[in-house]
Amino acid sequence: MSNRIKRSAVLLKASWEVLKSHRSLLLLPIISSLVTLVVIASFAVPVVTALSLDPELRSELSAEMTADLASDEKSSTASTPATTADAVNTGSVAPTPKDSDTDEGGGLSDFWKATGILYLLFFYISTSFVVIFFNAALIAAADEHFQGRPTGLRIGLGLALRRVPLILAWSIVAGTIGMILRLLSERAGLIGKIVLALVGMAWSIASYFALPAVVLEGVGPIKAIRSSVQTLRSTWGETLVLAVGFGVIGIVISVLAFGLMIGGVVVFAFGLSVGSGVGISIDALGGILFLAGIVILILWSIVSGTLRGITQVALYRFATADLVPDGFEREDLEAAFQKKSKKSRSFGLG
Repeated sequence: MSNRIKRSAVLLKASWEVLKSHRSLLLLPIISSLVTLVVIASFAVPVVTALSLDPELRSELSAEMTADLASDEKSSTASTPATTADAVNTGSVAPTPKDSDTDEGGGLSDFWKATGILYLLFFYISTSFVVIFFNAALIAAADEHFQGRPTGLRIGLGLALRRVPLILAWSIVAGTIGMILRLLSERAGLIGKIVLALVGMAWSIASYFALPAVVLEGVGPIKAIRSSVQTLRSTWGETLVLAVGFGVIGIVISVLAFGLMIGGVVVFAFGLSVGSGVGISIDALGGILFLAGIVILILWSIVSGTLRGITQVALYRFATADLVPDGFEREDLEAAFQKKSKKSRSFGLG
């Protein structure tokens, strides 16, 4: 595993060299985050406004939430059976929740429930489209670099705009699946949550090369998924290891960042206890440490998102066209895509 993570680090280093040549690509995840915040606000404002102007709707929502909490409490109580001694001494059994119990005090009408589900679906698709669109622009820009053509922020966005219908179609598929998995997970028990988490992981793996196929090949979502799965069948292994490599680096950076933030809080609190004089300098140091941790997390989020996109395109081009992208070495890519043995193929996708 350590050797594979080292190979992942080599690929990330090559992606970093590409990024240094086109630093404007770092703006794509930043713009994506800002636009996503605007979209979230545009969905939140109507909900807050409706609840503010409609007391009846507020009452129905409050009753619905109360009923859900009561239902959860009754389910947990019913799941703990009374002992034989309790039954003999009290002559009682645990009550069984009735449908009428959840209806007491009212609740959301079927109209508002259906409207809420549709609104949530539209929200998922909208936010998915924003994130996927800017990822598509990054993929297009990186591919232009690998093809030896001029590239940059404007070129990437222009190429992504040409694929808007296909990107929207893929966003609908990805957003719908994401919402379904989340709704099911919220209503599932512990085992169900684990199963759904595995399903979500399998979906992420199967669709790893779907967006590059949409952007670079101009195919629809169904064909893109098939292409992604087919690519993974012949190149299985490094896509998962890359995720592990990113995860290890992310964990190290996150620990460092949170360590600085916690240290900043401790130092700041110590400065307050000291009082004036030297305490003012200690307060400032604590604030600097805390802000440094936040900055590190933000920078890592931006840089890692960009590096993921560049690496994804490099792997896709090598896997599908045997193209060695500029800045990468064939031996590194060949090591990344070692063929599966006949014995292990039965455990792959398909």
